[in-house]
Amino acid sequence: MYDDTGKVLSDIPNPVADTEIAPLGSILYEPPKIASIDEAECDANGSCPAGKLAAISVNGRDGGVISGQNGVLPVTTRFYAWASHNAMPITLRLMLWGDYAPK
Repeated sequence: MYDDTGKVLSDIPNPVADTEIAPLGSILYEPPKIASIDEAECDANGSCPAGKLAAISVNGRDGGVISGQNGVLPVTTRFYAWASHNAMPITLRLMLWGDYAPK
């Protein structure tokens, strides 16, 4: 697997059991997956392995509470995303930040 710059991703185990893969006609379909960035393991070229599955990195962290003063904090998000070879390409990414404010 490769990221959008062509760098090789580390091997990530598939957390979805075969019984959870949904058949779509005669084709097995796995939903797209995301993984955080393990920024502690980046090499000198800036290539970083994937971190936790089903997580994103926010300001370099992929867990815990991240909050700013009065609920305001500029953030940088990083993540890997990939889809099954039998799926359409990922063309849209949406974030629900947890504040439930209308966007």
